[in-house]
Amino acid sequence: MIKRAATQFDWEKAFSNLCIDSKIETFNDVLVNIFSNFCPSKIITCNDNDPPWLTDKIKRMTQDKDEAYRRLKLNNEDVFQSTFFKGLTQELTDEIEREKNQYYENLSNKLNNPLTSQKKYWTLLKTLMNGKKAPLIPPLCINNTFITDFSKKAELFNDYFADQ
Repeated sequence: MIKRAATQFDWEKAFSNLCIDSKIETFNDVLVNIFSNFCPSKIITCNDNDPPWLTDKIKRMTQDKDEAYRRLKLNNEDVFQSTFFKGLTQELTDEIEREKNQYYENLSNKLNNPLTSQKKYWTLLKTLMNGKKAPLIPPLCINNTFITDFSKKAELFNDYFADQ
């Protein structure tokens, strides 16, 4: 469709009696206009402080809940508005919990994957630690069980080196 619009445009008429600078400006304006008609644009704002599990759906649900709260306050604590607001709040809470669980489950699966590179492993672990300092000894996998307790890890190392 873009190609058809560009070929159907009367370029000779648009460029007649123009200097080279005006021709370039006209050319750019026409192309930008054609692209803006056929290519939708959407401005996306990213906030680095947003948690990684925060989705567009949660943002939309938060806006809906805030709007319901405003309506509730305008209608002098109407029973219907109050029930509606409480329902939206519960749905939002459930969705946040579902997204958090899914995010951390995916992160955990990546950490448990033996094909994960060392660099990727430590990056994921730092993400999981949420800014806290990562332990010096990562979780140990013994018989498909992850050991995270420091004293149990020390005992396992002690047993291993004692056997050597």
